[in-house]
Amino acid sequence: MERRKLSKNDSRLEGFKKVMAKHTDEELVRIVIFDRDNYQPLAVTAAEKELKKRNIDTEIVEQLTERLKEKIAAEIAEKKEDERPKNIWERLFDFVFFSPILGRIFFPIFLLIALLVVLFLGLFSIFGKYRRFQKLRHRLNRNILSRRPIFDGRRATT
Repeated sequence: MERRKLSKNDSRLEGFKKVMAKHTDEELVRIVIFDRDNYQPLAVTAAEKELKKRNIDTEIVEQLTERLKEKIAAEIAEKKEDERPKNIWERLFDFVFFSPILGRIFFPIFLLIALLVVLFLGLFSIFGKYRRFQKLRHRLNRNILSRRPIFDGRRATT
């Protein structure tokens, strides 16, 4: 039974070795030093063996480590900026429109209300222009009718 476990681990280790051979030196250093908890123990072992196989100088490893520290610090700072606290209106908007249950209910209702508001404003605008036209037409008719006609349809006498 131990032979099977060893052979499974050996085959998995060989698979990890093939994968780790494709990584750059910087990626390998990151796996071994910083992201050790995010990988399986056999993957970390394969990365360590690959670093030893490449025979990388300790100074280069230290330089890579310093560079990675800066990158990781920049990544953490970027995540903090992205995770700024939302104000009450942003949270309410997210709750109403992006919650699994309420979003399915309120989003179509919101679209319907928005459509009705646009339609109402459009009709109101058209009606307002029509009323202005009616007033103008009435004023013109009143002015025309109050004046004496120049020609009343009869023959002019001389």
